[in-house]
Amino acid sequence: MLILIPGVTGNLGQHLCRAALQQGHQVRGLGRSPDKLDPALKSQLESWVDTTGIEDAASYDRACAGVDAIIVAWPAYARFVVDGQILLLRAAERAGVKRFHAASWNLDWEHLPLHEIETYDAMIFFADHALMTSPIKLCHTFTGVLGKTLFGVPGAGILEGNSAFWVREGSVADNRRTIKVIGSGDVELNFTPEADAAEFTVALMASEYAEKGGYFRFCSDSFTPLQLGEAYKRVYPDAEVLIEKVMELDECEAVMRQTRKEAREAGQLQERLIEYLGLAYGYYIASGKLNINPVDADKFPGCKRTSVEEYIRGNDYV
Repeated sequence: MLILIPGVTGNLGQHLCRAALQQGHQVRGLGRSPDKLDPALKSQLESWVDTTGIEDAASYDRACAGVDAIIVAWPAYARFVVDGQILLLRAAERAGVKRFHAASWNLDWEHLPLHEIETYDAMIFFADHALMTSPIKLCHTFTGVLGKTLFGVPGAGILEGNSAFWVREGSVADNRRTIKVIGSGDVELNFTPEADAAEFTVALMASEYAEKGGYFRFCSDSFTPLQLGEAYKRVYPDAEVLIEKVMELDECEAVMRQTRKEAREAGQLQERLIEYLGLAYGYYIASGKLNINPVDADKFPGCKRTSVEEYIRGNDYV
């Protein structure tokens, strides 16, 4: 199978490329900077299609020609998710592609109302728009929090900087970590390393489920913030792990909604988005309201499900 991966040079995109190659598929890349791709992966591409940006519809036609499936690995920015994916979807229709995985790998937003987590608004809109206008049945995968996002690796997601959940303190030798908790800290969250998410997604798109489309739920592990601290201590017995309660759950929700209200009324939604988006993620993760029941993991039992303790052992940046 020939798989087109727009956004192949990104964090998840490179994992998707690797997983596709390992599962015996061909990969075509689409993007602006092929040199950002791992050279070992770049040398194995079927081809690379240059694009000038998300509005370059002609490049999408070139990229979709002859492919069997598309897995979109673009970042969760509204212009990519809506503007870019609509143009790409139309190119896929013209090319006769029947397998299209939209940018997702999030908390379970299938039934989430609009204006709760703005980055999901664009995904909800695109999913509904495609359902009403396209013969292609989209696939979406919900995974919970991805590995590098959970552990606040710079550039990997919203939960970094002042919004960080996992905070590294002191020098490497000090080995001190702080887990910032909203609410009680005893509600489970879903966790999936990027490599596991990629392996599952590629298996899904090569299966009989791909052309039927729908929402698929997979995660590698589930644990509370307190259990995460215990897992880190099992790997590093001499480490110091502190649990810092930031605020109560209802307080977090109130601050989030008030900040959003002020931003909307002032016409500054885009400028002030980061102020409350971290609160929105924090609230929904801490409440467990968008948690996943990984019912689709059994469809592909060969896909790896890495425990958080395994992940800690295998990734020094944690």
